[in-house]
Amino acid sequence: TVAGQVQVDTAGAGASNFTLTLPVASNLANTFDLGGSATAYVTSTTQYPVYINGNVSANTADFYFNAAGAATYIISYCYGYLVI
Repeated sequence: TVAGQVQVDTAGAGASNFTLTLPVASNLANTFDLGGSATAYVTSTTQYPVYINGNVSANTADFYFNAAGAATYIISYCYGYLVI
């Protein structure tokens, strides 16, 4: 299990994504070998869901969310993955 927080600055509204490397190397065989959830905060009352899954070609955690506009998002996350 991995948990943390990251700051992401978006350029505008729409689909946004970023990637984090795995703290312990793995050879993910399926996207569902890594999964979790996160919340993107603009303010304490404005929050957006974030989807996390595994990238099998890069062996990374990929994060996806819809940005409401150009802003700084604080993303709190938790995900788990198989060490293969």
